Amino acid sequence: LSEESNWWFVARRDFILRWMQKEGIPTNSRILDIGSGGGALALFLYAAGYPNVTCIDFSKDAIAVCKSRGINEAYVHDAQRFSFEEPFDLLIASDCLEHLENDRLALQTWFRNLKTGGRALILVPAHATLWSQHDIINHHYRRYSLAELQEKVAAAGFQVRRTAYWNAMLFLPLRIMSFLRSPPAKEAAVPDNAPTIFALPAWVNSLLIRWLKLENRWIVKRNAPCGVSVWASARKPV
Repeated sequence: LSEESNWWFVARRDFILRWMQKEGIPTNSRILDIGSGGGALALFLYAAGYPNVTCIDFSKDAIAVCKSRGINEAYVHDAQRFSFEEPFDLLIASDCLEHLENDRLALQTWFRNLKTGGRALILVPAHATLWSQHDIINHHYRRYSLAELQEKVAAAGFQVRRTAYWNAMLFLPLRIMSFLRSPPAKEAAVPDNAPTIFALPAWVNSLLIRWLKLENRWIVKRNAPCGVSVWASARKPV
């Protein structure tokens, strides 16, 4: 699976685990991975000592992959509307919210499925000025500013503890590219057979992973001045 080895996914999983460890998330926490894909994050968290991970995804194929890999708590759900009988200690939504037409409804749903005092980590693409063909191919509705993500998360009832950027390394090259081309229309057609993940030479993939892991060590403690993604750490008030 490409999400197992692709630099973006590897570095993002590394960031999530570093954040969890910094925040002291107990290993017995009941965790929900929203927009789980084939379960790469769940397997990664299993290996790190977090055995109670539930996966949900809109794709039946993705959930079938989860189950084939031994993730029994995996379910097909619309991330805008779902309900579990037992609420969760931690919700993780990494590059999911931008795929949802009604992000405010989704955040309200996530809030209801979290325990009182529970935590949420939400990562989304940043800066409308970086809108590109990649967003269209991946069926994004929007990219977020720090202020927009904070406002929407807070409006759902969360106490926002921190908003910050992730992946500062790529911001400048992508910003330069955005100046050099005309942004595609949001309603532009998705090209047939367009890849959602772009393959890179192995050495470039490895270099990006190493760089971003170094960056992650810094970002979990200090705010970067820019980035191609933005994340929010939030809590359900007691």
